[in-house]
Amino acid sequence: MHDLISVIIPVYNSEPYILECIRSAAAQTYSEFEILLVDDGSTDGSGDLCEKAVRKDKRVRFFRCGHRGVSAARNKGIKEARGKYIFFLDSDDLIHPQLLETLEKLSEENHAVIAGVDYYVGSEEPENGMELLLNTREQGDSVSVSNQEALQSFICGGPVKGFDSIGGKLILRSAAQSVLFDATLPNGEDTKFIYQLLTGGADAVLLHLPWYYYRRHSNNVHRKRTVKACQSMYQCERYISDCEIESGRYTNAAFWEENFILHHMGEWYKDNRKACDKELKKYLKKLAAKERKRTVFRQVSRKARMEFYLLFYCYPLYDIENKMRLYLEKEK
Repeated sequence: MHDLISVIIPVYNSEPYILECIRSAAAQTYSEFEILLVDDGSTDGSGDLCEKAVRKDKRVRFFRCGHRGVSAARNKGIKEARGKYIFFLDSDDLIHPQLLETLEKLSEENHAVIAGVDYYVGSEEPENGMELLLNTREQGDSVSVSNQEALQSFICGGPVKGFDSIGGKLILRSAAQSVLFDATLPNGEDTKFIYQLLTGGADAVLLHLPWYYYRRHSNNVHRKRTVKACQSMYQCERYISDCEIESGRYTNAAFWEENFILHHMGEWYKDNRKACDKELKKYLKKLAAKERKRTVFRQVSRKARMEFYLLFYCYPLYDIENKMRLYLEKEK
């Protein structure tokens, strides 16, 4: 008898995709699982479709909640889950039929708290995803990493990848219950959640097969550039940097500052020059002034500091420098 897996699917206005998502979860070759659909106050027909799924399949449970965000929906799923493991699946994504079976086996063999899989990044066309998943190979390499290796890969990157989001992660329920998602963060909540699992001692195993179909479309939350979204992402990334400093991992903090915080602030600012959101521009300029005063800012590379100064305080010169750099790279 296998251990039960609880598949948690937060649902919000996913009417075009939710049935295909549920079908991909219900078609797993693994025998012991339940599907928890948590409706985060949808205003379309998603809830009605979820209720139909419950009537068709006794393994499906459905919970209606007020619109409190995806973190609250996932936390509700964790609270209601009965499995030894929980698996996170977004309502517009799909999974390969053998994914749960493979991840559970890897978790048990490696005594891992987290098991993850590679992504296939696809379009919003609803009919293409499962066909693409089924056409992938059925055998792939896996890598088991210790807690310290996983944490270092999360912060600094490297050969071990796959810690960047929660979709497609199989996690020990006991570990997830000890952390939960930060419901105050509308963006970046999964990054903070995984980081807290790793700093709590979790080790991991990663399957190198693109068996999670991530559907990229205009309504993806992380693609929206608003003051609220940028504040949330910054708060998450600042939390990680501050924790690394408090733990004495100053090199990690500087790397995170340069490659995540400063990089993302720059991307938001460049994108906003096209969008012309005055409120967001004001917020980012104020945030840049604060960031320059942080001790960790002075620990990043001189090149990164220079680009940051030019970007926020002399954009025309930054634009010229950037175009020249791209030109010279092409000439090599």
